[in-house]
Formats: sequence, structure tokens, C-alpha cells
Amino acid sequence: MFRKLKDLVSNPQSTREPSQLSNAPTAGAANIGLRSWWTAEFSEAEREYILNKYQPMVMGVGGDPTDDAHKIIGADGTLSIPLTTLATWFMSPKDDLPLAMRLLGKGIEVGEENQGTILDQHYTLLNLIRVYYRNRSNDAVSFELAIEACEKQIALAPLAAEMFMCQEWVKALPAHTGFEQLAIIREREKDYDEAIRLSSEALRQGWAGDWEKRIARCEKRKLSSH
Repeated sequence: MFRKLKDLVSNPQSTREPSQLSNAPTAGAANIGLRSWWTAEFSEAEREYILNKYQPMVMGVGGDPTDDAHKIIGADGTLSIPLTTLATWFMSPKDDLPLAMRLLGKGIEVGEENQGTILDQHYTLLNLIRVYYRNRSNDAVSFELAIEACEKQIALAPLAAEMFMCQEWVKALPAHTGFEQLAIIREREKDYDEAIRLSSEALRQGWAGDWEKRIARCEKRKLSSH
């Protein structure tokens, strides 16, 4: 249905610096490879900056405050936060985006977008959309990556909607970033038929948003373009 994000991340047109340990294993006893990646991928100054900027409200249990990776990578090499989530801490200022892209690249490499529950995958793809779209003017492939993430999140949407409505605290579906961002992109490209299709499908599934207004606007612009 669509290209794999991993393939796009490794596209030679991308200006993202490749990991020096791109094939480092990250599971079980081999998790030491992730710690090696952390020290090889980022300079000491970059690691210090990442750790200083990443300040979660609740710190993990059992971390060693003398260990420069204690908040992100544990002593056993396991992550305390998904890399695709960590990347969202570096969306602003724009000077931080190269760090976000490198974190996302490793997150994609280890398959984070396919891990966890349906809702975990939904939120991981949301993070990818936000960061890649934010970076679209800096990296030739980021715009394509954002679209790819939108398409993957949209493909997952029916299952995600079902899972959301199974939660006792959910009274109605939230906004859906994939539908919304891709509809915006298609409307700006003057592909009004696709923007209408996306908006209509999001409306049918029950995702929150001003879908009726977008449909009406696109229909009007479609008529005026002929």
C-alpha cells in the first residue's frame, strides 16, 4: 500500500546523518548495542544537551544519576522512553531538529512504529508526523516521510478508533493527525478530490475535526478551479 518508513529514512537523498552503528541489536543481552549507538551517534555535548532538555515530570525508578544515559537508556540497555517520543522534545527551536531526525531515524530502524498496542502505534505515528512535517523545509525526504506516516496512521485508524472507544474515559474520538495533516497537504496541492475523500472518511469514522467545513471549502474551490 505504501513504502516502508525504514526505506525512506535510508534514502540517499536524505541529509540525515546515518547512525555509525546502524545495525546495532537492541533486544535482550544485545541491548548494549543501543548504548554503543548512543555514544557513537551523539557527541558528549549533544548527549548532555539532550539529557538536560529532556526533563519528564516523573523520573524512572532505579536510574543511576551518575550515569549520563540514566534517563534514556538503562544499565541493561533498555529504553526508558521510545526514541520516536524523545524526538518530539526537539522540535523547537529549529536548530534542534537535526537531533530529532537522528532520534527518529533510530526509532524507525528498531521498528518502534510497529511496536506495542494499536494505540501505542497510533501515538508513535503521530510523533513521526509532527517531527517530519516540522522538518520538511530542512530535509528533502522529510515531507515524503510525513506523508508516509500519515498514510500508516490512517490505515490503522479503524482499529485505533475501536480501541479508543473501549477506554472508559473516552466519550468521543479525539482529533486524528494523519487524516488532518494529509488533508491539509492535498488541499494545498489543489488535489481537492483527495482532500474531500480524506475528510469524508475521517468524518465517517467519527474523528474530531472541522471536516464539514473542509469538505465544503474544497468543493467550492474545486468548482472555481474549472
